[in-house]
Amino acid sequence: MLLDNVTGDREVQVLNWMLDGKSQRWIGQHMALSATSIKRIKDSIVKQNMA
Repeated sequence: MLLDNVTGDREVQVLNWMLDGKSQRWIGQHMALSATSIKRIKDSIVKQNMA
């Protein structure tokens, strides 16, 4: 399962919202982060799940 490999609270929150179909921009607005920050978090999630 994806959540088993995700370590940070922010990453879990971003992953859950992405799985719900929310955009990086929407997630960033709701977390008070830039879309670029959300992309970095998403990239970290992908990297963790590739290992």
